Amino acid sequence: MTDFSTKTTDAARPSAPVTTYSRRLAAAHRLPSPAACLLGLFLVGMTGLEPASAGPFVGQSIQGQSTPLVEVGSTAPDFSLPDQFGNPIKLSEFRGKRHVVLYFYPKAMTPGCTRQAQEIRDHKQDFTGLETVVLGISPDPASRLTQFDEMHGLDFTLLADELHEVAEKYGVWEEQEFMGRTYMGVSRVTFIIDKEGVVRHVMPDVDVVSHHTDAMRFIGEHLQRNQL
Repeated sequence: MTDFSTKTTDAARPSAPVTTYSRRLAAAHRLPSPAACLLGLFLVGMTGLEPASAGPFVGQSIQGQSTPLVEVGSTAPDFSLPDQFGNPIKLSEFRGKRHVVLYFYPKAMTPGCTRQAQEIRDHKQDFTGLETVVLGISPDPASRLTQFDEMHGLDFTLLADELHEVAEKYGVWEEQEFMGRTYMGVSRVTFIIDKEGVVRHVMPDVDVVSHHTDAMRFIGEHLQRNQL
């Protein structure tokens, strides 16, 4: 079993760290708009904290209002979404059987999301040992998730929330900011749900490298221990 020694934090969600950093850096060097965009793309690739969609790079900026995060102690909203193979998956089908790590991520096949998924893939047996299933949700179409799965041999469930209805239910479809523009997208947030379907932990400040460790530690210390 993996040693879960990294400290978990429950800090408030960060406000678009890459957005802020790239904007300040561009301003400091007085870069013109095209150069600022290239700088933003470079930082996205280096850090993996990418925006939720192609919003800031193509198309029009979008403004909107997000709903609050689903709270700890509340029943996790049920849903049905297609997985990477087109099969419908319902959250409630795991009720009474498995804990659920429900993690929202911005976009398949981007650097940060790929690293996060690879860590989950590499520790799949650890999650199984904790009687836990991992479900990843993004606004990608199922066809892109199929490519994501095949490219990296992920071998766990990826769900397509193309209309971002589930993201809205959970309060993670939010206004984002990048290079001075605003648009709506998915924030990187994880919900840990127990076998009774109750949200037991919310991780709004997810580190893509330690995400799997932080989630497993909470489950081992707070959910599995309660069953002994």
